[in-house]
Amino acid sequence: MRSRIFLGCLLWAAIAQSLPIQKTLQHDEHTLEDEVEVTIRSPRTGSLDHRTVRQSRISRGARHLVRRPPEIARRFEANPAWPSYSNSFQHAWTSFQLESGIVAADGIPSLGQSSRVLVMGDPCTAGNHLSTLVECMEKKLNTTYRIPEILSTLSEHVDAVLLLGDNFYDSTGAVSMRTMAAAQSMDKNKQLPLLMTVPGNHDYWINGKPHLQVPWDQRGWGFLQFYGQDTVALQQADSYNFTKAEHGFPNAANFFWYNTIGSVGYLGFSGAHSWSEQEGMFGDACRFFSAVERNISAVFVAGHWSATSDGECGVELDTPSAHQKMQEACPALAPKLYHVFGHVHCNRAMEDGRGFMVGACGMRNPLCAKDFGFVVIDSANASAVSVDYFQLEGEEEGKRYDDVIACLRKSGPDAYGECQRAFANEWMRHEEQGAERGQRGAEAQRGERSAAPSSKASGPVEEIEAREVEDAFSETQSIHQNQIQDTAFLVQTALKLRFLELDFGVCAR
Repeated sequence: MRSRIFLGCLLWAAIAQSLPIQKTLQHDEHTLEDEVEVTIRSPRTGSLDHRTVRQSRISRGARHLVRRPPEIARRFEANPAWPSYSNSFQHAWTSFQLESGIVAADGIPSLGQSSRVLVMGDPCTAGNHLSTLVECMEKKLNTTYRIPEILSTLSEHVDAVLLLGDNFYDSTGAVSMRTMAAAQSMDKNKQLPLLMTVPGNHDYWINGKPHLQVPWDQRGWGFLQFYGQDTVALQQADSYNFTKAEHGFPNAANFFWYNTIGSVGYLGFSGAHSWSEQEGMFGDACRFFSAVERNISAVFVAGHWSATSDGECGVELDTPSAHQKMQEACPALAPKLYHVFGHVHCNRAMEDGRGFMVGACGMRNPLCAKDFGFVVIDSANASAVSVDYFQLEGEEEGKRYDDVIACLRKSGPDAYGECQRAFANEWMRHEEQGAERGQRGAEAQRGERSAAPSSKASGPVEEIEAREVEDAFSETQSIHQNQIQDTAFLVQTALKLRFLELDFGVCAR
């Protein structure tokens, strides 16, 4: 009883400390300059028409107050029928305005062509003020400047960006607006690559758990309107479904999307919604990818949560489980199915070679030392794909952020390839027997892909494997050993972080 009272006091002390900080952040939202706006483009769901994208413009205040640079103004004037939807945000972040619709686009890789996608998870910057429950290493890593710089610098080398949720740990929209606007302003074309993203637990509840909810939690509403994804909900409507579902959440169709970027398929879903709520959409995605299976080298299932085996509150469908269910529904796609997720603030290739944890982009995890980096999914054609990890700071690599960025800023026929060979840790490479990597027309401008020999996928945090768990299963057949190691890592990490998150079994929404 005393221990419960003690933990309860700690919980209320943490929440009490967060209250004035959250009020400060809410005040910051109302001091945003009216002319700030962000343009986000996302690939079309369930479509092979790569000549069009969904374009969403997010702004604050009246439209006539916006002062756009000439290059941006010309871009909007070229699409007189856009937007098909224009309104203030609904249910959360209501001081923002969303304008969205389909526009023509060029330079998007078509089915079967080469492509690159930048992957980051759990990015945090200054102004998050999450309370004392988690820690952003903004001051140590300078993420407020570096994350926009990574996005803008990589825009020269990738076709799209995939964010794996907990995007900037934002309860009001202020941090998201500042971060994305900074990245957009740093980009020489003032236009970032296509953006794909999925919601994380902090995109529903700012303190990360339903039993730690506070009145200003966005519950996914701010997220879905700010990031303007072309989801299943928009396939037969001009706007998202703004009817509140169970627990006040948006409908699952507002978050579910699937597409192809060149020769790689991507699928995104909400882990806060159950399999039964999304099963039909997974089925549609299965049929879509199966129809083009000969033209794609891989399909990546993108989610936020790592696992439910630790009994964590709030998660209904974790990413490894979604991968497994997708594999059962699409057995013909199984050899090409992979998954990426964040949540646990580590960067690591799972031992089964099918899963990739990308959750260390500023948030602290004491079990993962100084992990800080990003992943690039690189596909040359329908027969070859690789997953490359760029560690920007770590125990072995030291501090090499400046060197990596300086390399990526170089121009030339093989600029990215040089940086890939110099700095990337190859987590995975799949190439069908006898297949050649090939090139698409635009490859001449972007440089030849690296042809480094394949190596066993290994994560940067192998040293944190749970030795006692490995010993307990030392006699298990080797065919199952990789899966056991992956599960042990996820469960042990979650259990060790449970006390830090003050999660002691209350899971009411």
